[in-house]
Amino acid sequence: MPRLEHLLDVHSFFSFGAGASSPSRLVEQAKLMGYRHLALTDVGGVYGAVELHQAARRHGIAVSTGATAIVETELGRYPVPLIAENRAGYARICELMTIQHGGVEIPGRRGGSGANSSNGGDPRSPTGTGGGSRDADGGFVTIPMLEAHAEGVHALSGGRDGFLTRLLTARRYREARQLLETFKGIFPQRFWLQLYAARHPGDRKRAAYLRRLARDAHLPAVAAPEVRYATPELMPLYDALVCGRLGITVDTRTRSARRTTCRRSPTPSSASSGASARSRCCCPTCSRTPRCSPSAPPSSCCPTG
Repeated sequence: MPRLEHLLDVHSFFSFGAGASSPSRLVEQAKLMGYRHLALTDVGGVYGAVELHQAARRHGIAVSTGATAIVETELGRYPVPLIAENRAGYARICELMTIQHGGVEIPGRRGGSGANSSNGGDPRSPTGTGGGSRDADGGFVTIPMLEAHAEGVHALSGGRDGFLTRLLTARRYREARQLLETFKGIFPQRFWLQLYAARHPGDRKRAAYLRRLARDAHLPAVAAPEVRYATPELMPLYDALVCGRLGITVDTRTRSARRTTCRRSPTPSSASSGASARSRCCCPTCSRTPRCSPSAPPSSCCPTG
């Protein structure tokens, strides 16, 4: 069975209520577990980029900088992890995050005004706004804004809170396929269908369906478990942070369907088998095929300062 060598959807404590470990601790744990590459995709910003690269130099692991955009579509708002392929991609992600936080559109870019609000947000999304004023994670971006900032950027379809999982769970298969084609058009040869760890009832069946969907849509599928904290003992802290973001108590969270225990750094073997027994480890930023070599992405993927 192949071992996963890349973690492509990692949140640090710079993701408000959606991460419990520092970038340094996540890099250290990834190195200890045998991973060769980590991509930090915090919600709404690249705040951990400097610490991420400093830790990468100390521990000898390749890293990429990214961010998770909250994208508004006709079907709702969904998190879309973005990873910079080069410096141009890093700049586009930074511009997009500025827009997401309510900044003005960058001159010379298509995509309309950057003014937005969080009214109508879904409480299940990483921002957890649930309507009302914009919170610390910022607002959202539209499809045209995303398209205007796609150069040099790779995108994942998202994990458990992503549009595919949520639409498929609601049995909205046609809408899921249509939105998948939209993102495929925005990121030609740079859009990846995300397979996350199968630790909940129905996850393996869902992973099999996602693999078939990727094959039918001519898209590469990548094993990308959602990592939100480094080690198991941080689960209670992460659980409390999630509850605070959602505005519920820990007891309420305990009685509901819990997902926090599945978001620690997995072992390379368990991540590969959990997401898909057939998936190969790959890194979007170092190859354009789903069976790329495990070589590290180029240093130009992220700024060094």
